Amino acid sequence: MSAQAQVNPHHFKVKAAADASIAEKEAEKNSKADFCFCASAMAPHADEEALRTMVDWLDWVSTYA
Repeated sequence: MSAQAQVNPHHFKVKAAADASIAEKEAEKNSKADFCFCASAMAPHADEEALRTMVDWLDWVSTYA
């Protein structure tokens, strides 16, 4: 049995803000991967600012990958 993953409580607010801030070209690529969920699962207790930094970094890395 696996434990249920904890997701950061700021997930939906940060996801909406992060999705709104990326360019249309990157938005298409971003729609295929939920980087906010990934960051939320990796850091379920991070504050909103730290979570947003993680999401922005993952978005940036995916742009050049």
